[in-house]
Amino acid sequence: MDLQCDFLNQSLKNPIIIASSPLSESVKNIDKCYQAGASGIIAKSCSSFNSGTKGFRRCYVDNKGFWATSTFDREIHDIKISYKLLSESVRRVEIPIFASVTEPTLDFNTWFNSCKIISESGVNGIQLDFFYLENLITQSDFSKKFVDLLNNLSENISLPIFPKLNINLPSKYIAHLLKKTKIKSVSLLDSISIPPPFDINNQGKQKIQNVQKPYNMSLFGNWQYPLTKKYTYEFINEGFETCSGGGIVEWTEIIELIMLGASVVQIASDLLINGLSRINRNIENIEKYLKDNNFNNIQEIKKLAIDNFGKQGEIQFLDNKVKYNPILCKKCKKCIEQTFCNNINIIDNEIIINNLYCEGCSFCISICKNNALYYD
Repeated sequence: MDLQCDFLNQSLKNPIIIASSPLSESVKNIDKCYQAGASGIIAKSCSSFNSGTKGFRRCYVDNKGFWATSTFDREIHDIKISYKLLSESVRRVEIPIFASVTEPTLDFNTWFNSCKIISESGVNGIQLDFFYLENLITQSDFSKKFVDLLNNLSENISLPIFPKLNINLPSKYIAHLLKKTKIKSVSLLDSISIPPPFDINNQGKQKIQNVQKPYNMSLFGNWQYPLTKKYTYEFINEGFETCSGGGIVEWTEIIELIMLGASVVQIASDLLINGLSRINRNIENIEKYLKDNNFNNIQEIKKLAIDNFGKQGEIQFLDNKVKYNPILCKKCKKCIEQTFCNNINIIDNEIIINNLYCEGCSFCISICKNNALYYD
């Protein structure tokens, strides 16, 4: 089955890219990802900035997601260290490698100097990691500086560049700004900064171990996936090529993002938690899905969802009424007990639907596990 995808003028053997993360912070790890079947790598972010704060990484995993805290200097590679890592990785693996550069400023010279050094390592493109612009977006001149920075970098860096966005950069607002630049591709979606998990039964004490006063952490997890879909949908509609990701834990979510128009999909936390074997598992399931649904290649499903439900515009409602099958009804009364709709009643132990007022919203159909409620 043909899973070939294109991103940033690169041909990739499948849609799975390793996101900038601990998975891509060493040559050893990058090689492991390559051997496990990844089609591309976005390296751990690097910067010329040094906060002067030493420290260590601390992590915690629960049912809400993957929590991580560290210091800037521990988490972000020095430019020289990153250059060496990237140069060696490019020689070792036979898939595209993209660098990731971050700076806590909108100053062009700072970004240009870092990107210029990294561009000479042999990488195929540079992700601009804007995670640390959180405090700058509220400045009155942010829009102009942001647009000028991206246009100047596009003109002066020989490699293609693509910004990585996060929820501190609202999708519609940033899409509007990016349309004023020469940027054609975007990377989605970074983690969020959030207070650490704490125990309500232990006087609000933190759950993460061996660190004191971690006032914020980065949180990853499947809760993020609806945001990823929102950003993907909006940037695709604005004509941008997207490398989507954030909160992906199942192969079906890769399919969904491609159906929304994503070119490739980046994954990190699921692999960190469950192992690199998940890459091959995802690939096998995607191939089976395409075969079972009579698709010849993965490109045939790209944008199918948008084609089916349409772009933003006037919504159309079909005139449907809910029907009731007493034979399938188990009298669980779930449809009666819900308070979303008052048009379902029980009389003489039989379900009665007032079709005069039924809008056909299908809420009751969704919660009926016995298929006793249905559309015509």
